[in-house]
Formats: sequence, C-alpha cells, structure tokens
Amino acid sequence: MYILPISSEILATYHYKQLPFALSHSCSVASTMAARYVSSQIIKNVTSGSRTIGVEFVDKTTTWVRPAGFPSAQVKNEFASVVEQNISSFSARTARVAMK
Repeated sequence: MYILPISSEILATYHYKQLPFALSHSCSVASTMAARYVSSQIIKNVTSGSRTIGVEFVDKTTTWVRPAGFPSAQVKNEFASVVEQNISSFSARTARVAMK
C-alpha cells in the first residue's frame, strides 16, 4: 500500500503484498502512465497534540476505480495506525494522507 500525498511532497510508503484494487483491462496503455488522483474517502482523523491529519484512501484515479469493499476494514485500520505512529514525521503543512 502506498501513502499518496495530497500535497506535492512525498510523505511515506507502507507496503503490503496484494493491491487492494483491480485495474481495468481496457487501460493497458494508460496503466503504464502515472495515475492522477481524482477522489478519496476519509478513514479517520488522527490527532496528536494540536496536530490533526486526515487519513484517507484513494477511491478513484484517472486510470482506475477501486471496487466496493476495498480496502478491507483491517487494511484501513492498519493504515490509520501507521499514520498515527508516524504523525511526527510528517511535515507541519500536511493536512491529510491517502492510501493509493
């Protein structure tokens, strides 16, 4: 799983073995190009002291749409936990991070 910065900075990366989405078979040429963020859904807000960061998952890019039911509740919780454990390593300008 990848943390996709909503801002232009690269924030962090967290990997696991299987992608939680399927690419459309019709986008074989487009899949070699970088997908652009279109929309995301909130998982939860993580707060530490006076800082709050929104934790989200990307549900749509220019090349794919995430199927319903993905990511699983367990994956969402793990991702939120990773963000929470590493909140101090994010830039002060970071308002939200999203799992790609």
